Amino acid sequence: MGYWLGGARAPPPSPAQAPRPAVAVCRGSDLDIDDLAASCAVHEAPRSLSVTGLLVELVPSQIDVESGGETAIAVQMLNATTRPLTLDLVIGCDDFEISTYAGEGRTRVDVSPTAACSGPDVGCRRGDPLRVTLEVGGRLRKRLTFAARVHTYGKWRGACVREEGSSLAPGRYVARVRLPLPADASSAPPEDRPRSRSVEARVNITPVRAFPGRTGGPS
Repeated sequence: MGYWLGGARAPPPSPAQAPRPAVAVCRGSDLDIDDLAASCAVHEAPRSLSVTGLLVELVPSQIDVESGGETAIAVQMLNATTRPLTLDLVIGCDDFEISTYAGEGRTRVDVSPTAACSGPDVGCRRGDPLRVTLEVGGRLRKRLTFAARVHTYGKWRGACVREEGSSLAPGRYVARVRLPLPADASSAPPEDRPRSRSVEARVNITPVRAFPGRTGGPS
């Protein structure tokens, strides 16, 4: 069909001019949280949801990194149900925060006990929830960086800001990542819900190699 313009028939647009179809970034089988558009936000309270059909894992399942070093990890949320699963993600400054614990995961070791304050006190407001729908078997991921270091918090111009500190000693630890799910979006008992809003993995921190890529020491 042609286009009418001032009584004359205009030629159809070329493929380069034709409008592109809208991309449904809020629904799919392979979504990245960093790619979610503001159009996914809903101006209402987050909906409570039983997440028994949501499989959440850290990849890799064991993190291997040198003392003081960094490595890439990711949180993956998988729809293990037989129908599309809609999630409300409540993104704030402490969600997807990575914390490191000694032993069985009870003593936090990545924050200095001599910190001047307890954490950032600016820019921590949560916005409207992001509502996304995962297709059956679909995956939603968040890419992160695990750092085998201790950090602290100090005052700067009256604000509490994060500062890097020393390296974590070689050994075995537990890494825990907070999830951006509503506090009651869990079928776990109330006393277990704080941990149900996080996912964890084992960490193996190794000594720093004096001569990376070489064996046998200096010649």
